[in-house]
Amino acid sequence: MRPESLEIINQSIHQLHSLAGALAEEVGSASPAQLPLTPTRRSCKEVLLTLSVLLPKLEAAKRIRE
Repeated sequence: MRPESLEIINQSIHQLHSLAGALAEEVGSASPAQLPLTPTRRSCKEVLLTLSVLLPKLEAAKRIRE
């Protein structure tokens, strides 16, 4: 793998972790009065679930390529 590809993977991992943190704050900030979850918060949870699958795969690809 070319060094540029590894750098793209590293940047993607960093950005996706940042996104996951922001989404977790959004979902976590739901007060009991806001339950059930709004469509926006529900979407955030779905994206977080997707990221929880994608990030380990990207991190594994990075370890293989290093």
